[in-house]
Amino acid sequence: MAIPNSILVENFRSFAQPGPIRLKPVTLLVGENSSGKSSFLAGIKLAIQAAQGRGELDFNEPPFALGAYDQIAHFGGGFKGRAKSFRLGVEVGVERSTKSDAETLRMSYEFKRQGAQAALAGQTLSTNSLSLEIVSGSKLELRLRDSSNSTEIDLTETSVPSFIARGGPIDWSYILYRARIADREREQNKQNAVLARYAEQIDLLVSRTRRFSLTTPIALSPIRSRPLRTYQPTSTSQEPDGSHVPLTLARSFFEDKGRWAELKRVIDAFGSASGMFDAIDLKPLGKDEGDPFQLRVKVGGATVNIVDVGYGVSQVLPILVEAALSSRSRLFLLQQPEVHLHPRAQAELGTFIAAMVRRSRLNFFVETHSDYLINRLMFEIREKRIAAESCEILFFHKPGRDSKIYRISFDENGNLLNFPDCYRAFFLAEERRFLGI
Repeated sequence: MAIPNSILVENFRSFAQPGPIRLKPVTLLVGENSSGKSSFLAGIKLAIQAAQGRGELDFNEPPFALGAYDQIAHFGGGFKGRAKSFRLGVEVGVERSTKSDAETLRMSYEFKRQGAQAALAGQTLSTNSLSLEIVSGSKLELRLRDSSNSTEIDLTETSVPSFIARGGPIDWSYILYRARIADREREQNKQNAVLARYAEQIDLLVSRTRRFSLTTPIALSPIRSRPLRTYQPTSTSQEPDGSHVPLTLARSFFEDKGRWAELKRVIDAFGSASGMFDAIDLKPLGKDEGDPFQLRVKVGGATVNIVDVGYGVSQVLPILVEAALSSRSRLFLLQQPEVHLHPRAQAELGTFIAAMVRRSRLNFFVETHSDYLINRLMFEIREKRIAAESCEILFFHKPGRDSKIYRISFDENGNLLNFPDCYRAFFLAEERRFLGI
């Protein structure tokens, strides 16, 4: 599974043209409330879903609720008004078929107003020299641009059947299919003859999308599900509030003792290091897998039900379980994972994230207000447990209508580099007030 190199969000919510923003294995989103951090996480999720070509996008799929077009498209104010369209996209590095070096493949998707909602208006697949564009209108049209020869080819006659779109991004593999069958149908279908003329260029461009499969992000909401005294086995489908996690644990307990042992090892290690608990266990209330069960937590020598310990245990559990079970190259979109955690546990979460990147090559985009998490990550860099170039802070600053994103990197000792004057301005002001300066 592949992770995009960069994300593009243009005229999206409070962002006019901040992209493309490069993704690092650990990216911390910091800034004041309503500065655009959650919107940017939503943009990442939607851009990847669009590039996967899995049907119509839901702009209000939990844990994000973006509203209708007027709440999504950027509002510039005054004569600028509401943007006529907005764009989401990804950039992915792929190896060329004939050379060992890599090039950047870009997939972008434009959305316009349709009634009160946002609807797909076009999509573009491109490299530095070649691009293929699908424009939605009364019919879907194909356009090929060859920038190396400064030519643009209108393939209007080869419009894609409207039923293929179904309101969502079109899988580029279908365009490749159209290009390949065109030669066979040249005599029978005049429209396909035009497409066949450029089949080789289209084949070259679209086939590059076959060399990777974008990972589906795991997005967890800032307020996760409340613990229950007794659980009934139901669905283990991933839910943003983590309500599926107890059932996931139960399935491992009953079906895969090896996986259960590994899960317990990861969870117990975090609990001990953070001071939250000593161990977690599962207590069946029957003999069959379909019977109710309880989650039990050992704290200070006593074992109690999960509802009888601090709320932070149930809030951090979805993060620990999802990360421990994830395959390599998964991308996590975490909103305030430190909610309900003591500063010691917040700091330990920074160590946990660094360990997951190092051992399992997971990727984390973390919206956070926790200095303890950030400082611990800086310590992990200084101790060489995670590379400085693998981490970055995106600082969101919104002095007016537009959000500005500052990229702050780390040196090998964990010190911050190239941060703007406005970064941590509030904390400096508070310190001066305290000192009476």
